[in-house]
Formats: sequence, C-alpha cells, structure tokens
Amino acid sequence: MIDYLKIYLPQIEEFAEVNNNMNRKMIENFITMENNVVEIINYLKEKGVKNISNILIKRPDKFFKKKTRLEEEFSKIDEKLLLYILEKNIGELSSFNI
Repeated sequence: MIDYLKIYLPQIEEFAEVNNNMNRKMIENFITMENNVVEIINYLKEKGVKNISNILIKRPDKFFKKKTRLEEEFSKIDEKLLLYILEKNIGELSSFNI
C-alpha cells in the first residue's frame, strides 16, 4: 500500500483524497517507486512546498522522475514563481513545458 505517504500527509483527509484519486496502476507505481517518491517529496519540502497532496493528485508523474531531472526542469523558472505555481496552480507547469 501507499501508507508511507501518511507521514507526508498528516491530515487524514489529505491522504484519503490522494488515495481516492489514484487508480490501481498509479498505486502500483507509487509502491514500486517508493524511494524515489520520498526523495522528491523531501526535495519539494526543502523548496518550501506545503501542498504536497495537490501535486500527488494533479501531477503524480513528477514523483517518478529522478531528482536531478526535476531540479533541471525547475531551474527554468524563477524560484518564487515556481513555489507559487506548485502551491496554487500546478497546471501552469505545462506552460513552461514541465
């Protein structure tokens, strides 16, 4: 299961929402890629991202990339703008081809 995400989603409602929005294949990916997912979550938290559940739901693909690749992609955007997008409007990443 993806119970390890409970550590990063302390609100029961957040975990339930993430879990309910994932299909079986996505859950399998999160189980298989647990170490990578945890590394990306920690990276996002270091960047100041608080709304991890939103990214898990709307852009789960970001958690399956290598951290160095994600850092490369994110370096294309001003840090404050990136944080705003990650927190408020994750869909805007596509405007930057991310």
